[in-house]
Amino acid sequence: MQSNVNGFGNVDNQGIGAFTVFNEELYAATLNHLGGAEIWRTDGITWTAVITGGFGITGNLRITSLTVFNDQIYALTRNLVSGSELWRSNDGIEWENVFTGGLGNPQNCRGYGLITFNQQLYYFTGNWDTGGEVWRSTDGSSWEQIGFGGWGNPDNVGPLFDNSIEIFNERLFAGTAKVVTPSTGGEIWMYNPLRAYMPLIIHATEYYAP
Repeated sequence: MQSNVNGFGNVDNQGIGAFTVFNEELYAATLNHLGGAEIWRTDGITWTAVITGGFGITGNLRITSLTVFNDQIYALTRNLVSGSELWRSNDGIEWENVFTGGLGNPQNCRGYGLITFNQQLYYFTGNWDTGGEVWRSTDGSSWEQIGFGGWGNPDNVGPLFDNSIEIFNERLFAGTAKVVTPSTGGEIWMYNPLRAYMPLIIHATEYYAP
């Protein structure tokens, strides 16, 4: 049976872009291209709005990803004007901004995914100009870039939202989308943080007959 009323009572909530469970409640994020994205939550019975109007910025058209990291809930936005934003909350009610402007690059405007991996939070950008990027953080506040320029091909604008980001065999996988230029086909990239580089050693022993 249907759990909510259509659009949570707002026809401009055209779709549900992300789910996550936090503190035993289900959170749902919308795409709303007129008034800004919204976040609603439920205990399984009643839905309640916790964010409306795109965190006060109507340019936050969608919340593309929700995830939990270090006992906080994080929400990633799509903002085609000034770049993606990241917000977080301890209780789901009071939210604070983590970053704006696509981490210094407004072309990082399509926030494509968040995932917790190896005790770090990973942020995948959608960048239709120079290619997708990957950033990570150990605390959710300070960020380090580890993926650049569409993995060497700017046609890789990023993963296809959270759908193509996954952890498997202690490695992080991302499948790319190519939507700007004629496609040569999507790619899959693997990140292995446990790689160890060792020199190749060949041990040869010669025996001589007496």
